[in-house]
Amino acid sequence: MSWYNLGEQSQTPPPPPSPRPQAPPSRGEWQPRDVGVSPAFGGVRHGQVRGPAPSPMTASATSRRRGGGGALLLTPLALVTALVALVYLASSFLNWIDGLGVQDSAHDGPLRYLWDNTASSGNPSIGIVVVVVGFLAAAAALVRRLRFLAPVLGVVALAIVALFLVQTQLLVGDARDAGIFDGNLFDLVGIGAYVGLGAGLLLVVIGSVSGARGRA
Repeated sequence: MSWYNLGEQSQTPPPPPSPRPQAPPSRGEWQPRDVGVSPAFGGVRHGQVRGPAPSPMTASATSRRRGGGGALLLTPLALVTALVALVYLASSFLNWIDGLGVQDSAHDGPLRYLWDNTASSGNPSIGIVVVVVGFLAAAAALVRRLRFLAPVLGVVALAIVALFLVQTQLLVGDARDAGIFDGNLFDLVGIGAYVGLGAGLLLVVIGSVSGARGRA
């Protein structure tokens, strides 16, 4: 054997050691890979144990207790608002004009009367608009997704009655000038307009309170 064969043998690396056999884990034995730091789960550290994830039903119930989730609002304020809105709706079937031998509900007067007191007929009627606004105000009070409409609908409800009273006052003035009526506004306006006015004022106030709570 030559000297260079000896040199090659001396430079040959030793074989790697064979791995030590490991006994398979027994049933129920804790595995090291079950713990560790995992960024996907919030960085679980060694030795930390996470509890079971809450079920969807439990999470939904917790959300409802905190005021979130759910399609309906059944709070006392929401129920009162819906009741006031229904009263406003019902006012359209009462007499808005009660004088000079005339007894008319809001359904007997055209919507155009709100800006032209000479209008005597036409569609839609004031009553139809009052019913629609009252229904939407009740829905906005009870349906969470429509809550943002409550302040706007309250203003619209009040504006309808206010315009009616303004035009009726102008009508009274024309009738007095013509000598066919010697009374005042209160002698011509019926109970339905007063009920609608009060309900409209309440809707504006409650809508403002609801909006302030929603922004808080």
